[in-house]
Amino acid sequence: MIKNSSFKTPPGGRNFELIPIVQRLYDFYHNLHDCLLKFPKIERYSLGQIIQTGTLDLIENVVMASQTSDTIKKYHYLGLAHGKLEVIKLLIRLSSDTNSLSDKRYIKLESELHEIGKMLGGWIRSTKN
Repeated sequence: MIKNSSFKTPPGGRNFELIPIVQRLYDFYHNLHDCLLKFPKIERYSLGQIIQTGTLDLIENVVMASQTSDTIKKYHYLGLAHGKLEVIKLLIRLSSDTNSLSDKRYIKLESELHEIGKMLGGWIRSTKN
C-alpha cells in the first residue's frame, strides 16, 4: 500500500485500498486532476477532457475486473484497461509536446503510468495462465 495516499474507503464500501493497482490509479487520477487544472484553456476542454474521461474509464475497467470471478470477463476488462492505458500514455505525451503539461509534471505522470502498466501487465499474464 502506498503510504502518502489520500485514498479513503467510504463507510460501508468495499476496501479497494487492498488492491494495489486501484490505489495507484487513484493516486494517478489525483495528480492528473491537479495537472489538468493548469492546462491552457484551449486544451482543457478538449485534450484534457479526453485524458480525464479515459482515466476514469481505465479505473472502471480495473475495478470491474477485480469484481468478477469469471476468467473470460476478467480478461476482457483487463484488455480494455490495457487499451485505455496505452491511449492515456499517448495523450499525456501529446500534452507535453503541445506545452500543455510541464516537463516535471509529464515525467511524474509518465512514471506513474509506467508503474501502473507493469502492474496491469502482470495481472493480465496471471489471468492468461
